[in-house]
Amino acid sequence: MRSVFFLGFMVFHFCISCSRAQTCRNYTFSNKNTYASCVDLPVLSSYLHWNYTPSTGTADVAFRRTGATTSRWISWAINPKGQRMVGCQALVAYMTSSGSMYAYTSSISSYNTDILQVFALLLRPKPDHKYRFYWNMYHHSCGYAAITLSIVNVFLGLDILDPTKVWKRTYIVILLALGCAALIMEPVTWAVVIKRRRREISQKHPTIVLNGARGNGYNGRSQDDGV
Repeated sequence: MRSVFFLGFMVFHFCISCSRAQTCRNYTFSNKNTYASCVDLPVLSSYLHWNYTPSTGTADVAFRRTGATTSRWISWAINPKGQRMVGCQALVAYMTSSGSMYAYTSSISSYNTDILQVFALLLRPKPDHKYRFYWNMYHHSCGYAAITLSIVNVFLGLDILDPTKVWKRTYIVILLALGCAALIMEPVTWAVVIKRRRREISQKHPTIVLNGARGNGYNGRSQDDGV
């Protein structure tokens, strides 16, 4: 079914003194607009109001977020075509320095990681290149940084959503378990890599014995040469 999403109205209400017990049903808009349907979003401290016209497939939407400040922006999105990010129609708003509200719509048509793929594949030095060591350091540093940022991001999300304490405790237990596994596996992995590298070097430049003296396979000289 083809849906046409039309933004007819969007209102943000900023009031720090609003009570969290307030519901969307007992709220009155200052401009006297009314909406047939609404839903409370207590986890997000938000409320969604809308009027839907089936004959035209359009909707008038008002999204409210309590406790917001001028230093933060607010966004809400809906995807009429499926449960995925691509295809969403987003409503974005923020308060300007003059105190007026600025709102606009933004669609999410696609997203990709082409730049990361270019750096990971096309610009990667060859294994025997002298800069490959620095590339490996960059690669591992980016990986560890991404893991750190993802952990911090989850904690920030938990603080924003403010769920029961059991969720944060469970997340911490999972992190501790993964951290213990990493402490065990990381040294083992590096030991295997170093051992394999030494084996490759020894196979590339084997050591042989000539007349009782040791030398390498391509330039070995005996101590008895010339005697």
